[in-house]
Amino acid sequence: MRRICAVIVDDNPSNISLLTSYVKNYCSSTMRVVGTASRQKEAISLINKYKPEILFLDIMLQTGTSFEILERIEPYDYRVIFATAYDKFALKAFKYNAVDYLMKPIDEREFLSATNKVCNDILERRFLEPERITRLSDSFKGRSHNLDFITVPSVDRIEFVRSNDIIFCKSDGRYTEFHLEGGRELVASKSLGEFQHDLDKGQFFRIHHSYIVNLMHVLNINKSAGNYIELSNGKSLPIAKRRQQELHRYLNI
Repeated sequence: MRRICAVIVDDNPSNISLLTSYVKNYCSSTMRVVGTASRQKEAISLINKYKPEILFLDIMLQTGTSFEILERIEPYDYRVIFATAYDKFALKAFKYNAVDYLMKPIDEREFLSATNKVCNDILERRFLEPERITRLSDSFKGRSHNLDFITVPSVDRIEFVRSNDIIFCKSDGRYTEFHLEGGRELVASKSLGEFQHDLDKGQFFRIHHSYIVNLMHVLNINKSAGNYIELSNGKSLPIAKRRQQELHRYLNI
């Protein structure tokens, strides 16, 4: 019986060792690991060389994301199993796009369940449509495709935040502060300008070079105090003069 070829891509050596041992201990008769990589460049080279039918991919690598790897490899038929430490909002993205995934720390029973499904799909020639990968990739870049969340990357993790929970965003140089319902705050390692492209333009408006507000959380516009927006969390934020007319036109007032 032929064995299915697999490649493992993860920037954590412990995860590579764990997945390699799982393949060896539980799937040695049906699958073999032909190579491992921790960086994008070596992963692309490895995948193009062996054309493995299964790709075990960590989403966030030190040199970029695994989606960028998939965009740059030569086209052929393969299945992907993503390894992720993300929370329930990320899982919604995976399930929505019918993509196989393993939660970290990786459990051997979950590993067997995912690999058995993928191996059966391969043997029956049911491969993953590229559009699903594209939709999932776009979700992680902040474009939700009807999933009501955006991704907020920090130094050590990625948060998935419901759009409706965002009250306002504040610029902090190269970083962005997210002020959320319930008094929760996040600091993202992206600029406010980058998030301006990700946020729904029908719901969010940049009132100032330092602020983007969620219009669903705006209580009123206080003209007597010099054009301030009052928000549901009790904060008042200034509207830049050059933004005032644009905001009025947007709100049709």
